Amino acid sequence: MMLHKGFLIVSSLILLASCGNISEPKIVTNTKLIERNIPIQPRPRGVELSDITWRVVNQDNIADFLQDMTLVPDSFVFVALSVKDYEKISLNVDELRRYISQQQELILYYESSISP
Repeated sequence: MMLHKGFLIVSSLILLASCGNISEPKIVTNTKLIERNIPIQPRPRGVELSDITWRVVNQDNIADFLQDMTLVPDSFVFVALSVKDYEKISLNVDELRRYISQQQELILYYESSISP
């Protein structure tokens, strides 16, 4: 039994001593500057909007409006807006203009930051 304990102690010491001789490999970090090669893409084609004919219809000119609409085949369908809704459309168009303008500024910022 004593021999068994002695063998365990000696083998443990040998294992522990051999672990101390193992050295970790050195990690070498090389820093290299890499130039960005991001090509600037051409701008998209401009917006081409179609013309729209707006008519303001009230109780004084509704008879003329209805007569004009019956002269054109399949055009007796019309859309009506309240004054408040027309104001909302105007505010929405202004909001779209603001958004597009800010997007253009952001694109210009990124283009200038990546150009040499």
